[in-house]
Amino acid sequence: MHTHSIHEQMLLKNVRVEVVYEENPVPADEEVSAIIRFRHFGVPKPVTSIAESDNESVDQSSITQTEASTNGTSTSNGNSEPQEPEGGWFGRRISMQLTNSARALFMDDEVQKKPDWRNQPVNLMFGFAQLSGVMTYNPELIDHAQFNEIRKKAAVSGKIGGLDGFEMSKNDQEGLLSRITGGIGGMLNSEVNDLHVDDKKKKIENIDNVVPFFSTPKTLLFSEKTLKDGETPVFYLKCKLPKGIPPTFIGKAVQIKYHLIIGASLDDKIPKPISLTFPLNVSPHFDQKGYQPIAAIDNFILLSPQSIVSESVISKNGSTSARRASFRTIKNTALTQPKLSQSTKKDKFLDKLRQMTNGTTEEEITIDDFKSTKVKENISVYTEALNNKGELSQDEPKIVMTDGYTMEKQVMKLQTQYVISRDGKSITTLSFSKPLYKIGESIKLSLNFESSEIRSTGVLISLENLELIRDTFAVNPEEKSSPPITTHYKESFSVFSHTLTPVEIPIPLSASSQFKTNVFESRWCINIKFILTEETLNQTLHEDTTGRLITAKESLGGLEFNCRLPVTILPSDKVFGGITI
Repeated sequence: MHTHSIHEQMLLKNVRVEVVYEENPVPADEEVSAIIRFRHFGVPKPVTSIAESDNESVDQSSITQTEASTNGTSTSNGNSEPQEPEGGWFGRRISMQLTNSARALFMDDEVQKKPDWRNQPVNLMFGFAQLSGVMTYNPELIDHAQFNEIRKKAAVSGKIGGLDGFEMSKNDQEGLLSRITGGIGGMLNSEVNDLHVDDKKKKIENIDNVVPFFSTPKTLLFSEKTLKDGETPVFYLKCKLPKGIPPTFIGKAVQIKYHLIIGASLDDKIPKPISLTFPLNVSPHFDQKGYQPIAAIDNFILLSPQSIVSESVISKNGSTSARRASFRTIKNTALTQPKLSQSTKKDKFLDKLRQMTNGTTEEEITIDDFKSTKVKENISVYTEALNNKGELSQDEPKIVMTDGYTMEKQVMKLQTQYVISRDGKSITTLSFSKPLYKIGESIKLSLNFESSEIRSTGVLISLENLELIRDTFAVNPEEKSSPPITTHYKESFSVFSHTLTPVEIPIPLSASSQFKTNVFESRWCINIKFILTEETLNQTLHEDTTGRLITAKESLGGLEFNCRLPVTILPSDKVFGGITI
């Protein structure tokens, strides 16, 4: 079974651009593999069309009718009654005296209609593709001045990150992006950072809170191409993502989004191309030992032109318009890095042995040099080993440096049971089904009130994502206010007479796993609100020697008690797919 993510947008009224991602999400340090189609809505014309046949029949009928009328006149001279033509004398007179174009007004001739707009050919000067990653922040929570220098360092050809619509201003007093003109076009009107506002001034203010931190050069897909009726040229694109980039994230203080930009220039009369942006879902890198890089958003990454590869897909019959182009048939035609053959691996191994024998290197031979692993495989093997083993290695440090990246261990503690109490009195015992979870799974827990010393009448449970902003980038670091919180699940339970309450909390597929950057940190927790009371549930209405009359109280006095428990949520090892139109 193949699980792909499909996106599509209209380039023109008769041309649609379709993007199919091979994987969704795409882990960092792995390759984005996509098929790009430019689909023309026109219907190919047959060799002999119906319209041509109708025209020939109309002309032939006119000739036959003229010959018949001539024969009728000569016959009348021979003392025979003239034969009335088919359709009457009025129809004959119109047919003889008017042209074909005028006759169509009377006879409703559909043959004279103009061709459908869908069948009109489209001339394209060139088409390109580009990958980008941008961060949008809330200026009320994050200091705007911290990113001015970052934007200047990321300038490429007068544009931040080399992205259309992010032109830099020559006057610093006007704002870094105040010289925004119509070139912002596709970027602003697309779903980049959800800047869908009508006020142009507000658009400029919002775009000023955008920080591009990753982009690739524009790669040419085609040049001087004409799309005819029903033609669908197909292109294949592949690009390896950097290792230290953060995942896709939608929060209240920060949003991190990645896009594949597809652009096309129609003709020389419209010099600026039309740009379409397609969302790209990225997950963080995760190695075999459970380490994840701390992303540096303030360090702009511009990949080399050789890192992104695009090719035109050619079918078996030699046509560039492949009807069914699959990743299986074309994934080996373009690679950003060639695969190591067995002979290459052998030469590499012998070369290392030779260097060690000569004493020219102190590096150890590791099996990692000769095998290829994927991030999803690392997550699956790591989580399965922890769940089965039930303990962590105490020899591994929390922070390590690998290939120039600062890596942090994601699981530092395995705990599945918590005793929640207030003022030394037990409220409940909470038990998780396992010590860690992944995106797309369900958090299963249970609340045991059997040995509680304080009565709970109700419980409100929610799954929350916290955004912890670094003091360096915070607007008011001295004010220790609560961090921005995004609630993904909330449900209340009545526990008047319950001794055991099971709870299942789904982790949405659209959410991001825990990660850390130099600007902020994303963490997950379970927020539990208890409604506590120390009063009895019943009251005595009457008591005498024969007994007591007891009834339930109409109201209870109580208080709220909140607590948050950390939850470890790692990236998923599954492929989600999905369709977005």
